[in-house]
Amino acid sequence: MQSSTLVRGLAAGVLALSGLQPVAAQAPAAPVTDGHNAYVFGASVKPSGPVQGDFTAAGGRVVVDQAVSGDVFAAGSTVDIRAAVGDDVRATAGDINIDAAVGGELVAAGGALTIGRNGSIARDVMAFAGKVTLDGKVGGRFEAHAERVVIDGAIKGDVVLEAEHIELGPLARIDGKLSYASNSTFERADGAVVTGGVTRQETKESKRKAESRESRGKGWTGALFTFLGLLAAAALLQLVAPAFTSRAAQRIGQVPWPVAGIGVAALIGTPVAAVVLCITLIGIPFALILLMLYPLLMLFGFLTGAFFLADRLPGALRRSPPESLGVLMAYVAVTLLLVLLLGRVPVVGGFLIAALMLLGMGAFSMELYARWRARPARAA
Repeated sequence: MQSSTLVRGLAAGVLALSGLQPVAAQAPAAPVTDGHNAYVFGASVKPSGPVQGDFTAAGGRVVVDQAVSGDVFAAGSTVDIRAAVGDDVRATAGDINIDAAVGGELVAAGGALTIGRNGSIARDVMAFAGKVTLDGKVGGRFEAHAERVVIDGAIKGDVVLEAEHIELGPLARIDGKLSYASNSTFERADGAVVTGGVTRQETKESKRKAESRESRGKGWTGALFTFLGLLAAAALLQLVAPAFTSRAAQRIGQVPWPVAGIGVAALIGTPVAAVVLCITLIGIPFALILLMLYPLLMLFGFLTGAFFLADRLPGALRRSPPESLGVLMAYVAVTLLLVLLLGRVPVVGGFLIAALMLLGMGAFSMELYARWRARPARAA
């Protein structure tokens, strides 16, 4: 299974980074204790005797064959719990086997998790594995995410499963509710009992597909409103400042590289300037004004770029330049439609939108500065 292979690979990688090699013939490493807890790392590890506190182990093979009063934290290629654990078990390994009583909860991630007939978990179980098999008992909630889940034991609480294949054996006893999500099979043998009923949930893959279909519908609706909004803003800009708009658009064709540089400076420099102004109390109001104008600059920049393309459209179509506002806005509408459609193309579309906005911001800023500088000369 892919999950099993992945987890085994991860476990092997951890061992390699730790300098450990899972050699079965090597003698078990001696644990280090602080008088209460025990720690052991090596190729083959296990407690040397009963542990009064917690037991932490990492190695090629971890075997807990002595009673542990506290928690067990184990990582390795194989983890075997063969003696009673007083509290929780946290384990990650290629294969995890529980064949004893666990007084707390179990959290396990691995290639395969097996809770045998002699295994029991007093509280909840959370499992992530390629295959999860329960033949023992669980006193609380049981949740498993795997490729295959086989339950042939007793569970007191609710059960939540997400797997490709789910199987309830003849000895399965679930006192709570069973909720499962699967794209494949759910098998329930004669004799399997689920007191709280069985509910099938939608899988994450199905949800993603449904959300994708819904988002596509919303995306096209949003694109339509975006198109209409941009067209209205372009018409308003042309009505209020036709000469300014025309002159700014022409600058893109006349000096494209300086315009692009100014556009990048405006895009990056405006928020930087706002942050600098916020350092002093006097500058905070100006910073707020600058930040409020920033989206407008980006909008006007994009529209200026659109007007530039619209000015080139009649020549490309071998038509005469527009002589009325209505004809001009028709060309602008076609341009906006083409730009928005191309903008939906991965990578290329985003680059096109960004380039058009940067050029427009630069041209708009350049024309704005030129008009500001020309005011005193006209007044004189």
